Amino acid sequence: MRGDTLKKLIKKLLNDEDEYSFDVDIQTFYVDIILADFKHGIAPNSYLSRHAILHGGDTSYGTIENSLKCILLFDYIQDKFRLVSVGSGNAYHIISCPVVQRNRKSEWNLFNYHWEAEEQNKKPCELCKPNTLLY
Repeated sequence: MRGDTLKKLIKKLLNDEDEYSFDVDIQTFYVDIILADFKHGIAPNSYLSRHAILHGGDTSYGTIENSLKCILLFDYIQDKFRLVSVGSGNAYHIISCPVVQRNRKSEWNLFNYHWEAEEQNKKPCELCKPNTLLY
């Protein structure tokens, strides 16, 4: 996936501007630190640039602090994918539902809570049973 496409998806996913939300801070960290540009032969301008790490330009990223930051980042982002509906389907699912996985190329609609999906006349998937979760 191209960086510009990834940045658009991150901005769409992390768009809660509530004063108690970390979305804007996480989005800034992801775009400015993780997706920082990298050129061979020039020191990376980020301590955790995925480009520099994947292309071998940074080999000193393996610290406890960076590991913890990545774990917390991925946990936060994964939590944003609570419930999804696929395309124009009439059901909502958890992200790991086989129905969602079979339709990865379809557009997904994200919901934080089951009542948000139900307000849009979506029904819980009978396979993954997302309405039994705490949210």
